[in-house]
Amino acid sequence: MTYKQEEELKAQDRRPFDLLVILNPKLKYNTNRTALFFEGCLSVAGYCVVVERYLDVEVASFDRYGEPLKINATGCQARILQHECDHLDGTLYVDKMVPRTFRVLENMYKPLAHGCPKLGPR
Repeated sequence: MTYKQEEELKAQDRRPFDLLVILNPKLKYNTNRTALFFEGCLSVAGYCVVVERYLDVEVASFDRYGEPLKINATGCQARILQHECDHLDGTLYVDKMVPRTFRVLENMYKPLAHGCPKLGPR
């Protein structure tokens, strides 16, 4: 995060949060607020795509001791939780990508193809 421009971090609502261990998570989307962001993953290393994610989620799960845990997440943390829960369901980010946005990381900041939706909140 420290290598990103401060205004970019703010636009992506990227802020630090504590390490979480969650078991059997169940996602609940708190609003219809979504945003389009570039997303990557080591499962498909070296590439990124545009994915639409909810900006607010609630996760009901269990902690490492088997105790119930509820997490209300927003912004970047909400997007990360959705991404990781997708893995538990056997879904990769390329399964949810906006068409025509698949690219190598080096081209991430080049303009999107004609007809692609604009990045950011929807």
